[in-house]
Amino acid sequence: MARLSKKIMRCPTLSELPSPPSGKAGWPWTEEAPQLASVTSCGRAWPTLSIVTPSFNQGQFIEETIRSVLLQGYPNLEYVVVDGGSTDGSVDIIRAYAPWISYWVSERDAGQTDGLNKGFARSHGDIMTWLNSDDLYTPGAVGRAALACLAHPRAGLVYANCDLIDGQGQVMERIFPRPFNRADVLRVAPPITQPASFFRRSAWNRVGPLQIEYQYCMDIDFFVSIAERFDMTYVPDVWARFRLHETSKTFGGPDPFTREVAQIMREHHRRWRLIRLALSRPRAYMTASMLVFLAARMLPLGWTQRINRARGLSTASG
Repeated sequence: MARLSKKIMRCPTLSELPSPPSGKAGWPWTEEAPQLASVTSCGRAWPTLSIVTPSFNQGQFIEETIRSVLLQGYPNLEYVVVDGGSTDGSVDIIRAYAPWISYWVSERDAGQTDGLNKGFARSHGDIMTWLNSDDLYTPGAVGRAALACLAHPRAGLVYANCDLIDGQGQVMERIFPRPFNRADVLRVAPPITQPASFFRRSAWNRVGPLQIEYQYCMDIDFFVSIAERFDMTYVPDVWARFRLHETSKTFGGPDPFTREVAQIMREHHRRWRLIRLALSRPRAYMTASMLVFLAARMLPLGWTQRINRARGLSTASG
């Protein structure tokens, strides 16, 4: 089931949204961020900003997530919610906020990464990000992130600090990522908290979509891919709250994360070895690459099929 509403909108006010559940108070239940002017203080138009929320059976948290997006006061927002076929009441909550959601769907998918790719395929914003259905933005974070993108036009991604909260929303600690250093990122996984990161569509077009084989660390693979090609800017601000609770994937233990991170960094190190070779011996590298390219182009179709068959590859696509 799905519903298509308006694509780009000004964020609604608190009085326009459904009343919060009984006993809920504070941000984002009874508090809202101020409505931003239609242009920035410098007279520039606010960039269109697309946020995707993937969800599956997070009914106890998703309403708080949705409200933390919609109450940002941002004047040029696109909000997409992709639910993986929840059966816990999540769909009823999404439907209640559907008039302020640009697009939403509830259907089976291949997991969080697949849901995110589906959501981004529906998006149009110049700036993009995702917010999981148990995380939150802090008041006014979206506007401040957009200003950071405007202030750093060479940055493919901007990121800030993030509060770690428990299942009840209580802050346990604050996560302070390091300022960006490309050499550090290529040695170890980048210390970037995903909920507090925003990236440009140009970066997505260059390195997206997210790699479907990663279900835990797709963000790390994506961030490293951006870092290989773009500047990344750290902002000493707090933009998000990352929730750690018993049903979150992060709570399941370090092993799946460790395996995926190790695989991701091996792949990126292999790629950078080729790049370093190209930089150190450009003539030899380009000559070899051109020979491989020409050989592949000049091989008759029959020979290409034989080679693919020998490798165990499908030749259905020709």
